[in-house]
Amino acid sequence: MDKDLDIDEEYVEDKKSPSRKCIVTTKILAKEELVRFVLGPENTVYPDIDNKLPGRGVWSILSEEAIKKTIQGKIFSKVFRKKVNIPDNLDTQIENLLLHKLMNALSLAKKSGKVITGFEKVRIALKDDKVALLLSASDGSNDGKSKIASLMHDKNNIYEVLTSGEMSEALGKENAVHVAIIKSGITGTVEKAISRLNKYRSCKIKDFD
Repeated sequence: MDKDLDIDEEYVEDKKSPSRKCIVTTKILAKEELVRFVLGPENTVYPDIDNKLPGRGVWSILSEEAIKKTIQGKIFSKVFRKKVNIPDNLDTQIENLLLHKLMNALSLAKKSGKVITGFEKVRIALKDDKVALLLSASDGSNDGKSKIASLMHDKNNIYEVLTSGEMSEALGKENAVHVAIIKSGITGTVEKAISRLNKYRSCKIKDFD
């Protein structure tokens, strides 16, 4: 049996499959929609957002709501077939790890010269069709965000995942509200980090019914 699948053998797929069974919904989903967990010392449950930690893993949908359900119930004990210790702040741990991943990706994009900040500079870049991803601070002015968003060709690539403070910290800029990521090789890394944090904060279990 694949060590990274649920305990139920009837759900085992090919070992090379990019899909895994969610322990909360029992659905077979792509790894990108899931977060992996392993047991560490003293049978403590640890999140493994990079899918690299050793040991047998189990998977849950990338959803704060779902993780809170696992904390309150006995799902982990059932799938690991033993009593486990679940940190009370497991849901916050995951959010912080995903946030750190995104902030690192933004920092790397900045070092690569692929980040533009400031209303006017971002506006010009959008008019020149150089922008792959547009980030607007979730706590920024609705008027300013709407004016900038109207210039973005692909509305699916507009995100309001981070606060101004979080973007400012990641980029070493004060009052970062409008951030443009220029089309480049780093775009995919940033977009994946954005998507996973956004999914974690917004995804609901009922979406998989």
